[in-house]
Amino acid sequence: MVAVVLVLVGASLLIKGEATSALAVLAAALAFALIAIVAAEDRLREGGPAQTRDLSFHVRSVSSLLIRNEEIVIVAAITLGAGVLRFWALGDIPFGVHGDEAHAGLDGMRVLREGWIGVYTPSALGQPAGHAYLTAPFLEVFGISAFSLRLPFALVGLAAVPLAYAVFRLQANRTVATIAAILLATSLWHFHFSRVAHWSITYPTVELLVLLFWAMGMRDGRWRWFILAGATLGFGMYTYNVYPIFVIAFAIWVALYTLLSRRGDKFRPWAMRVTAAAAVSVLVAMPLFLYIADGSNHYFEHYNQYYEHFSVLATDAFEQGDTGERIDIVTNQIEKWVGAYGWKGMQDYTDGAGANGEPIFDKLTVALLVSGVAYAVWNWRKTPHLMALLFFLIIPLTSVLQINSHYRGPLGAAPFVLFLAALPLAWFWQRSGSAARTVQWAMRLGVVAVLGFITYTSVHTYFGKWDDSGNFRFVYTEEMSAASEYLSDLPGEPYAYFLSDRWSYDYETRRFLAPDNPGEDRSVKFGKRQDFEIDRTRDSVFLLLPPYMEKLEAIKSAYPGGIEHHGFREERTIFIGYFLPAEVSGEPRPDPGTVALERDGNRRSELAAIASALATYRDANGAYPSTEGRIQSACVYRAIDKLCVLEPELGADAFVDPRNDTDRFGYWYKSDGTTFALFASMESAVPPGDTCPPEDHLRRVSNVLCLRSPD
Repeated sequence: MVAVVLVLVGASLLIKGEATSALAVLAAALAFALIAIVAAEDRLREGGPAQTRDLSFHVRSVSSLLIRNEEIVIVAAITLGAGVLRFWALGDIPFGVHGDEAHAGLDGMRVLREGWIGVYTPSALGQPAGHAYLTAPFLEVFGISAFSLRLPFALVGLAAVPLAYAVFRLQANRTVATIAAILLATSLWHFHFSRVAHWSITYPTVELLVLLFWAMGMRDGRWRWFILAGATLGFGMYTYNVYPIFVIAFAIWVALYTLLSRRGDKFRPWAMRVTAAAAVSVLVAMPLFLYIADGSNHYFEHYNQYYEHFSVLATDAFEQGDTGERIDIVTNQIEKWVGAYGWKGMQDYTDGAGANGEPIFDKLTVALLVSGVAYAVWNWRKTPHLMALLFFLIIPLTSVLQINSHYRGPLGAAPFVLFLAALPLAWFWQRSGSAARTVQWAMRLGVVAVLGFITYTSVHTYFGKWDDSGNFRFVYTEEMSAASEYLSDLPGEPYAYFLSDRWSYDYETRRFLAPDNPGEDRSVKFGKRQDFEIDRTRDSVFLLLPPYMEKLEAIKSAYPGGIEHHGFREERTIFIGYFLPAEVSGEPRPDPGTVALERDGNRRSELAAIASALATYRDANGAYPSTEGRIQSACVYRAIDKLCVLEPELGADAFVDPRNDTDRFGYWYKSDGTTFALFASMESAVPPGDTCPPEDHLRRVSNVLCLRSPD
């Protein structure tokens, strides 16, 4: 009956055009149908020939087939249920596309334009480029949207569920594997990140694939499994900067397993297979290792920046405190971090998790986890328990002492955390097998009730609380995303005049959702100009985001006859668009070449102004702002770009290129403290005397003007 109702709901959603939600509901219907068929077969076997004759032949045939493949049916049902949570309204919840998601999309678009872009990308302070090649085909097939961007990551996240079952089935038993897979499928922690286009969701799946191949090798000793495990281990290096912590944990686990279980005659063949796996992993990861070995690539800058700006150990309070104060700081941070998962959610302004003070785990899951850890410690010599404990303790170390990104960094621990939480439920289920039938049913219904409560809590928290939270609206750039989608849907490529005090027009979300639309900032915070004078010889549109929506009447008064659009979200106006078609005029339009030369003149003037400010800074401080000889953007990332020290003197607009298009144009800076070089990408040819030796960081831009410090 439940399956029939879900089919009807899915059909109605299809009629309304909500294809992704309909797919999720129909997947749930199939899952319930499979469970119902298996239950019918159980009744057949218990009811005898008379009841068998009362059921139709095709039901008996299908159910018999499924019973013979009962384990596959169980995994399929759990995976389909997990799919519902990951694909339901995927493009709309969370609503909007935040900057890191847009980075993934921009990298995918770059792959579509250029093909091979290397093994590392400067996006989001630098990341392995695996996500770019993952997203590219989906953007090509489905176009540019939040749904097409998130779909590949949701699929990768979904794959972790059957992989977790397979790993824990081989390492432990069927009951533990089933419960662990259900907990992972319904985990708020895991399915939230499966619904976000961020590369962190890829590395738990790769971890489980490594462990699956390794478990197969442990079972039958065949070389191919170790080779596949090693290749997958190396491949994981291209997923996420945090992934190496899994490699460390995995190596420690293999070493301990070797000491405990592979002594005497077993050691040599085992060591040969482990060595082969390690060699293959290094070979697969070699392109990235070669990139890292080239010091000019500054691979470790990502980690240095995170440590400098986001580590508790780098704060003034910690560095200047005495031993007792440092212990208090670390203890307090650990308490906050653990609390964010267990009893008091921590607002995460990086991914939106922890909204409304909701922890990642409900209290029942926390109780199960504590019990499971105790049980695993008591039985630590068992292979899966030792493995889960090590990964549970080691993987989160990268994030415990950070002051941001509380939830994405330790995501690789999720399968093992939920394995530990599954242990007490599995023990209870298995103990019920020796009880009287009535007691057995009561015990097993208790386990089902616990899983049902955990599932309900996760679903209600995400779709009932987080989805409607201010944190989600803030993190996923609700206004910027809606305005960008509106801009992309306008006919032609109108020139945008953008007013917002939170985002510049060049923000990644706009560049991903409306990549072809030229425009500029006119806000106080980001614009070089704040007036409403515009070029009427081309189609134009004003995009007004808070707090500038009140400017609409003044704009309408200056340019009557435009097309007004209010972007609504849950009865709130989140942006206003005012579209103005080009005025027909007999006057010739400006020559594009002349306009480009004017912009190049502005670029030269701005570099000269920055150089003058640098000379003043050196006179006052004895040295130029140093980047240690590494090239940086000119105050694009305020937390790390050294040239931002000049912003109070020059203003933020001094570092913004006239085209406001950082994919092709922009300003850059490098200095060793004694000398400096400033760079700008020009639209016209640059005389040979105004160039510098090529910079690796600027290979993607052309006609680079270079301005050096005086000798």
